[in-house]
Formats: sequence, structure tokens, C-alpha cells
Amino acid sequence: MEWKEADMFEPAHHGNKPFAIRVPALVVSRGAKDRINFLTAMWFTPTGSEPSRMVVAILKKTLTYKLILERGEFVMSAPTAKMMEVVVFAGYVSGWDVDKWQATGLTPVKPARGSVPLIGEAIGNVEYRVVRQIPFDEQMDLFVGEVLATHVRKGAMEGELYREESDPLLYMGTKYDPARKSLGKFYAHLAGIDALRSIIESKLPADSPCQALEIPLAGMCVLAGILADEAQEDLVGDTHQVCLLVFAFEELLSQSVNSLALLVHDVVVFEDVFSVREVLAFN
Repeated sequence: MEWKEADMFEPAHHGNKPFAIRVPALVVSRGAKDRINFLTAMWFTPTGSEPSRMVVAILKKTLTYKLILERGEFVMSAPTAKMMEVVVFAGYVSGWDVDKWQATGLTPVKPARGSVPLIGEAIGNVEYRVVRQIPFDEQMDLFVGEVLATHVRKGAMEGELYREESDPLLYMGTKYDPARKSLGKFYAHLAGIDALRSIIESKLPADSPCQALEIPLAGMCVLAGILADEAQEDLVGDTHQVCLLVFAFEELLSQSVNSLALLVHDVVVFEDVFSVREVLAFN
């Protein structure tokens, strides 16, 4: 096999950048004397399913590090897009210098199993107890937390997926100049199924008998193509009769909506619309 030159790539400054955009975490801690704090964490990863655990890197110089050691518990809170300034603040300002709860006005909420407060404004909170501390380097350690309880804001998720209107913060970071003045924040918005309506409508011929229609399917909303004269009430929600257009097949995959195809028993194919490849792939 011939290996090509890597002329389609360019050097980057940090190995985590290709994977950097994510929902950050506010790591909440409470000390032995009830002092509470939180900081912004981007270096964390889930590991294992039963029991569910999270590995998070914490700098030794932080107040959070001290408080986690004192109580052996922490909470990880998932922020909404509206909490971006809190996320930037919590990652830039030290808890040794500022009472972050008082400065941000966030709402402490009683936990279900542990003793560390949840953040009321967050889209989700997970309570952890520390089951292992792993020395990493001179600057930080890794804490392995085992899940005690998980809390998701009512109406924020459909199954295991965020609803678009829940608006979780998809954050990449903040760029600063040499004087540490912010040059801008890098983030994205969650694009839901509704965003596909314009894609499908733009690809429908002007004289097409089909139209874009949202159909509640097993409690979720699927953007589907359906013959206009078949858009009857008894069809909505019936997985045996849903007519899907795959004009946006690749877009559906990128939106993680393709899993909904498993809920469709019969896919009606319009031969002048689908290619054989698309039909086989979708089935």
C-alpha cells in the first residue's frame, strides 16, 4: 500500500485540539469545614459502565484539589450556553482568591446521595465519590470518581440525546493576547433535527409531490419527507407507514439521528428519489 504525503494537514500546537470541542465540566468540591468551590475542567473522560466512573485531572495548586482530598467527593456539573461566562470565570480565577459561588450567584442544590452541592443552573449534575487517586506528574493528579447519583434537568434530554432547546455549552476555549486579554471565545451550538428541515426542503424539486414534515416517532420528532396528500392524522406516529426521504442521509448521520431508523419497520422508497446505495445504507 502506498502512503501519501501529509500535505492535507498542518501542524497544531496541542494534541488535544482536534478533540477539544465538548461540554465542559464545573467540578464542585466541599471541604471538611464546609467551604465550597468549583473550577472549570476540560481534562476528563468517562470510563467503565457498571459501575459508571469518571476520571478527571485536577491541578495540585487549586483549592478544588485540597477540598476533594478532605471530603473524598465531588460533583461534575454540565453547563448550558448561558453559563459560558461562568465557565470562563471559573477556569481563570482561583478559588483561593475569590468565593466563586458568591461572585457568580449560582444556586447550590441539595444532593441525593453525597454531601457536595449541585449547581441549580446546570443542565446536569453527577455526584461522585473518589475511589482512586492516581499520581500523574508534578502539577496534577487524576481522580477516579464512582457515580453516586445523576441529575438531568427536566425536559433537557430525549433518551440519551440532548434536545436542541436544552442548549448545552459546546466549548473549545478562550483565546488570549500576551497581556491575557480575551480575544474571543470559541464555542458551538447544538444543531437539532429542526436544522435538517432547510436541508431537505432545499433539495426537493419545485414540482416535487413531497414536503418536509415533522412526525412524532416513539416520543421523538423525526424530520421526514412524506407525500403531501398522505399527511393524515392517522399516519402521524405510525412507524409502519412513515415515508422517509434520504436526501439528507449523511446529514442525518452527522446529527446522530440515524439511530431512529431502527424504529422504522417499513421504509417507503420512491425510485426517482433514492439511489440504491442510500436505500441499502438506510435499511
